[in-house]
Amino acid sequence: MSAETVLQFQGNDLAMRHLRSDSFSTLYRSVMKYVEDLAYFLDKDGRAQSKLLSPSAARDYAALTRQLTAGALRIASAMLTLRSVRDGEMSFTSGMADIRKQQMTESPSGFTGSLDGLPQGILDLTIACDALRLEVVRLVDSAGSDGRSGINPVHAALGRIGTAFGG
Repeated sequence: MSAETVLQFQGNDLAMRHLRSDSFSTLYRSVMKYVEDLAYFLDKDGRAQSKLLSPSAARDYAALTRQLTAGALRIASAMLTLRSVRDGEMSFTSGMADIRKQQMTESPSGFTGSLDGLPQGILDLTIACDALRLEVVRLVDSAGSDGRSGINPVHAALGRIGTAFGG
């Protein structure tokens, strides 16, 4: 077995252990609950509050909600992909490639409006979305295959240890 094969196997094994952990399940539930909370807010309180905004604040609110919805869908898609990997419905390599290709952990861009005068609820949801996105980014980064961080140093060390001890 080559060092590269050991590195790939050990990295996938370590990542799969993490995907089967309680911390992954907790993050998965948090992301899905966030998506539900966002949808509920936008449909109920947010809709009512947006009708009270000035025209310029209403435009900013609409732009922010589009960006927030896109961000929530990206992180939810990443978590659903990781769950598919965990459950064996998708290979580790394919799942990570899909996350990279679809840029599921990237922050949506485009909001250039002002946050002044926007309802506190949407601001709180924006902060929560970014915090969850960063947790998902850390999870994907820890798997060492987000396309930005290159080889995860822990996985590289495991590969070298495996090679050194003939594993």
